[in-house]
Amino acid sequence: MRPVFCCLLALLPSLMSLPAPARSQALTVHQQFAAKDATIAALRKQVAALGVQVETLNAQMAALKAQAGGAPGTAAPVAAGTGTTDAADKDGMTPLMRAIQARQAETAKALIDQGADVQALDSGGNTALMLAAQWGNAGVVKRLLDRGATVDVKNRHSSNDNGGGVTALMWAARYGHLEVIKMLLDKGASVTLGDNGGHGGALFWSGSYGEADATRLLLARGAPVNVRDKDGRTALYWAKRPYPGIANDARDRTVAVLKNAGGLE
Repeated sequence: MRPVFCCLLALLPSLMSLPAPARSQALTVHQQFAAKDATIAALRKQVAALGVQVETLNAQMAALKAQAGGAPGTAAPVAAGTGTTDAADKDGMTPLMRAIQARQAETAKALIDQGADVQALDSGGNTALMLAAQWGNAGVVKRLLDRGATVDVKNRHSSNDNGGGVTALMWAARYGHLEVIKMLLDKGASVTLGDNGGHGGALFWSGSYGEADATRLLLARGAPVNVRDKDGRTALYWAKRPYPGIANDARDRTVAVLKNAGGLE
């Protein structure tokens, strides 16, 4: 039984003996406290849920510190129930991938520094580099590349990649993460490698999603403006096509960049 409600029951005889105006005021006060009590209970549930996440991250960092002080080659648990730094969950995701997905950059970097497998694939064929490129976390991308992450791995499938075959560069182009695009290109990422949907490279992704600056950068780094997909369509065709969530001005600027580069439909 809720604390305030219990108090209200205990005071009920006294309240009933009060004059009507005072009794009404007292009941109003108790109702206000009851509402606050309900709010506090809801907040406690939220704090408890957050506490689980915090405990997991604390366990990860504690294990990493222990591993750093241990013998070379030892693999300490990252968190309770996860095993080593490369233990995959039911989706094939490693602790490194989960840290990147949760945007816990420092945890991700620590895992990389402790030898986490930067080439591991989840059940959809996605790598840690793809996830970091998708979120635009340049610091994690750099750390992954410095540790030898392969840049042109294609995934098999994910929720919004149009059939798979998507690379880290395509993800970075899709979301307009310029610094990440530059890093990937500097490491030899292909601007012409197409996805499984038959689209001709990262330019189709930046063009389709109205990322004018990313489109300009890819063109400057050698992306062919008039390469065609399996249906004979160019990046300009896809850039001109209305797409849910893409603002008209973003689409217009991207179209202008492609036209200025000699783009055809």
